[in-house]
Amino acid sequence: MMVSFCEDIINEIKRASTDLELREVVGESFVKLRAKGMFNESVYIMNMIVSLRASKANQLDHHIVENLDSAIEIFREYNLRNTEPLF
Repeated sequence: MMVSFCEDIINEIKRASTDLELREVVGESFVKLRAKGMFNESVYIMNMIVSLRASKANQLDHHIVENLDSAIEIFREYNLRNTEPLF
């Protein structure tokens, strides 16, 4: 179920035509994740970063590669904002 969910989000990321649309896709993915009650956000973020990197390896389209790189950075930003200090 999570794999299918992530694949759907990655396909939306690939289709995004602007940076704003890309950010909306990523932000909306968190809303969808919560609505489905699937995994916690930290696991989702790590899963998406790994999946996006794997998807990037097979892409020849420059626009799609840029979208995947941008999405990785957006997920990293979310991760940094949501990480609680250990000390």
